[in-house]
Amino acid sequence: MNIRFLARSVAHLAALSLIALLASCGGHSGGSATNIAYVRFINATTSGTLSVALSGSAVFNAAAPGSTSSYSSLTAGTYTVAATSANGALTSASQAMTFASGDFAIIAYDRDGAIYLASLAENIVAPAAGTGTFSVANTSPDTGLLDVYVVPAGTASLAGFSPIFNTSSLGTTTLTVGSTYDVYAVASGSKTDIRYKLAGLTTASAQVQTLVLTGTPGGALANGMLIIQAGAVTFSPNPFARVRLFSALPQAGGTAIVATVGTTTLPTVVAPVQGSYTPVTGGANTYTVTVGGGAVATLPANTFAAGGDYTILVYGTAGSPVVTVLTDNNQSAGVQANIRLVNVGVTSGGLALSDNFASPVITGVAYGTSSGYVGVPPAASPVIQILAPSSAPLTLTAVPGLSAGEVYTIFVIDSALTYQVVRDR
Repeated sequence: MNIRFLARSVAHLAALSLIALLASCGGHSGGSATNIAYVRFINATTSGTLSVALSGSAVFNAAAPGSTSSYSSLTAGTYTVAATSANGALTSASQAMTFASGDFAIIAYDRDGAIYLASLAENIVAPAAGTGTFSVANTSPDTGLLDVYVVPAGTASLAGFSPIFNTSSLGTTTLTVGSTYDVYAVASGSKTDIRYKLAGLTTASAQVQTLVLTGTPGGALANGMLIIQAGAVTFSPNPFARVRLFSALPQAGGTAIVATVGTTTLPTVVAPVQGSYTPVTGGANTYTVTVGGGAVATLPANTFAAGGDYTILVYGTAGSPVVTVLTDNNQSAGVQANIRLVNVGVTSGGLALSDNFASPVITGVAYGTSSGYVGVPPAASPVIQILAPSSAPLTLTAVPGLSAGEVYTIFVIDSALTYQVVRDR
């Protein structure tokens, strides 16, 4: 299968208005009739009932989230594909797609309240009897490059295994009928930063399967769907969230902080160091925080939703710690860098942040809160200033170069404007 990643907006192709769209059918023989394309629609959004028109003609109507249509046949060519959601729940998408003779899938997924589209050509030649072909296509703009491992089911560690391909292109591998595999998509160069796992993969004889990865609210993790070429589609969302622990307690004394989310214990941290993101069971709404051996009695309610990234932030003093939970958005910032400001140091008035001596891009960050994310131009040597009431602007000196697509959090951890800059992705 070949997958195309396309811009979300293109000009309407009026010249195609005379192309006849044939009636939707419950299936087809899988043949390759000359000049006929067979197209189906896969709605991989989490909340949008979608309808799809091809060059102005309605083809797929009221497709529920997590559904797959039957194939519709149409004259091969280039179409403007427009997807809209019921009651405007998601921002519409419109883009050009070309369908040659053969089988295709239009895939829709959602990101930040908008519909995104991709097309999949279901055209891999069937393998020999007794084997199957497996491939992975990553449509997410947020996960970065992933290494793909296909290992025997139940493998506990990827140490000693090599990736079979990465997601820079559509690679394939051969599976054996009767064998069972686990598939891991891991941050490139790592064997432990797992972004998606598909357990228990098998194949039928001469079967072709593609695992298509889509984005998540947190950005780093991926959701998945397993597509049998010209066959069934199985949706397999990521069951995990990622959580890290950050201590903004006074550095003196080196107070250790331990946290658990559900049944998972996060790495211990000591101020002012952040822990690494750790996978936890998505949907968990119970957690504990221990400071210097004593449990924090009052914790804000929070659900660590699957696919999300979160920071458990501890501030105040070791004797009277305060906990808040931040929802992190580690989606790609595109051509800009994203910055947010967290104030757990200045109790009076709000903090602001300026970039390159311009007017503040972030204002009014009260004690114990975080700003939203703000996009700023990439810079090798950025000039970032923190502005506090009754204080001279503080120019940050320990700021890394800001790279396009990356996300950064600046924590202000005391009244002297001591800060910590963390690159989140």
